[in-house]
Amino acid sequence: MAETTEELLRQLLDQKQADQFQELNKQLLAQNCDLTKQVQTLTEQVAYLTRKLFRAHSEKLTDPNQLSLLEDEGVFTDPEQTGNQSEETVVRLAKRKPKKKREETIDPALPVRETII
Repeated sequence: MAETTEELLRQLLDQKQADQFQELNKQLLAQNCDLTKQVQTLTEQVAYLTRKLFRAHSEKLTDPNQLSLLEDEGVFTDPEQTGNQSEETVVRLAKRKPKKKREETIDPALPVRETII
């Protein structure tokens, strides 16, 4: 009879542990679901902000009466002439000396020592 009592106690302990594990499993599944939803929300926010930050922007004029500098009737269509600009500038290119060869850079008066290996 002692064997049956021990077996019954083991079965009760196993049953309690199984119930605890099932409860823990339910809690972890709920937490996993919540975290998955949070990751999905944050991913959507990152995608939205990335699109908003790096999308193609068009430059819009705030005042329609504002003049453009680059249009046909803009401010810079006719260049101004000053006394210095109307004169022609002559540019002379400097002639470069050819590079010296190795023989020309070494002084021929230096003593030469020949070694046979």
